[in-house]
Amino acid sequence: MSNKSKYIRYAVAATLIVAVALTFSGQDISSREIIVGVGVDYDGANQLYQVCAEVVSPGGGQNQQTGTFSKFLTGTGATMEQAFTNMYSQTGMTPSLGQCQILALGKDLYTSVNLKNVLAYFVTYHSFKDNSNVCCVDGSAKQLLQTQMPLSHSLSLTLSQLFADQGETIGTISHTVNDFVKKQMEQKKCACANLVSFLPQDQPTDSNSGNAQLGVYDCQRQVVFKDFVYVTTLNRQQSNGYTLLKKGSLGQIFIVQKDDANGYQPKRTTVGIANKKVDTSCHSDDNGYTYQIQMDVLVRSVRTGQISKGGLLFPKSQPLLDQQVLNQAKQQVQQDVQALLDVQQQWDVDVIDCYQHFYVKYKDKWDSTLPVKDIKFKLSLTLAED
Repeated sequence: MSNKSKYIRYAVAATLIVAVALTFSGQDISSREIIVGVGVDYDGANQLYQVCAEVVSPGGGQNQQTGTFSKFLTGTGATMEQAFTNMYSQTGMTPSLGQCQILALGKDLYTSVNLKNVLAYFVTYHSFKDNSNVCCVDGSAKQLLQTQMPLSHSLSLTLSQLFADQGETIGTISHTVNDFVKKQMEQKKCACANLVSFLPQDQPTDSNSGNAQLGVYDCQRQVVFKDFVYVTTLNRQQSNGYTLLKKGSLGQIFIVQKDDANGYQPKRTTVGIANKKVDTSCHSDDNGYTYQIQMDVLVRSVRTGQISKGGLLFPKSQPLLDQQVLNQAKQQVQQDVQALLDVQQQWDVDVIDCYQHFYVKYKDKWDSTLPVKDIKFKLSLTLAED
């Protein structure tokens, strides 16, 4: 090839690159609504979805504080698409869900509407984060998003920390939108979501919280769904049993009683789950199907604010827990797990994914329509001091 031909090819390529570059003009970031949390409610009387978004404004005029989390946008519509379009039409800004951390579902929504109608909007939204946390609200999602903790101005980021960042050490579970949808496409079509309850707290009159109501959040209970339809809300014992069976979830605490106090140990003390191992197996015989759960649990005396595995604040000392205390803790763990297994059979739901294990082992021989009550659950538990 001649040098002239090479030069012509390079010139054509350069021209094309410039032309393509000029056809794309970046959108001004100040014209976008960077949404960090979304709440969805439902007006059953008018059959309207109500969305509320917690927004970070990257721009900011003279009357705005850039980077604050005190801005809320709302929209209503007969569909999710219409509700978000309504939100956009009121502001003239494009909503961006690429940084959304929380999808909060109001009680009037998740107890009356098939959640496929809601989740379909988010899972098909090309930039929505699949690992955003989904949770249910004990009340209105809009009202929850307008609250805040005394030490944090963002409800969405606070809940994200409780579920994902600190969840493994305080006994909570992270339920992502992707996982929530996926589980309801599997064998028993069951999934859970955290229930968030707001607990208001009185604040000094000189508090600078503005109009936001201050308080804390209780996230220790679980809401159960089957094929995207609400089934039941687990009580605290059942929810604790659920987190105990989830690998990696630590920090559950139990109050135990001693006959005699020795050293600095009081008669009534608290132990926490410091580490655990959960193994499961399944088999079938002439007596039916059996699901075996083997738990090996290590506990510690809760003497500081950190009870997780390897916590630096944990005292290095001689064993503190006698056999009487360990037996009480073991009994409470067994009762909590059994409470969860019982409620599964009561509502014919599979929130511990045992049906998936049976399917993997038996393939086409496994009958996914078999009621949960027809499965025998066997729990084996060992508990010792860490």
